[in-house]
Amino acid sequence: MAARVRSLLAGRRVLIVLDNAATAHQVRPLLPGGQGSCAVVASRTWLTDLLVRDGLRAVPVGALSEEHAVTLLRTLLGPDRCPPEALRRVAELAGCLPLSLRMAVAWLDAHPERPASELVGLVEREDPAHGVSPTARMAAVLRAGPLGAGTVAGKYRPGPEPRA
Repeated sequence: MAARVRSLLAGRRVLIVLDNAATAHQVRPLLPGGQGSCAVVASRTWLTDLLVRDGLRAVPVGALSEEHAVTLLRTLLGPDRCPPEALRRVAELAGCLPLSLRMAVAWLDAHPERPASELVGLVEREDPAHGVSPTARMAAVLRAGPLGAGTVAGKYRPGPEPRA
């Protein structure tokens, strides 16, 4: 598959975005070889082999500002879904990290009848010893599944279609 992708892209200027990369072995075959092309590789770990052997440059990405985190939540959920104070608390519990914020949005989308304050309560009840990061705590709430026996997880709300 990687060889086919490389042959299709040969001679073209491209930007390849690889998200949630786990290993250099996974990434290396997908790196563009042509002049004027580049790749953005997002990973939760330092892929030091790519840095050392392939000359990739690391650009650490931190948390969003609280203002930007709240704006992201409001944009994804809609302006009237949650009161501003609840969005600020969700952003705080999510550590203003994009992945944790998306998890919060997923929970709120799956439970449209539930207020954000309920999500806040669930995340606050997660034992920090078992989920030391905001992302781990938010993931634990998502893994718990639907609330109550026999409930439906929620409605699917598709995002925008990906661009080709």
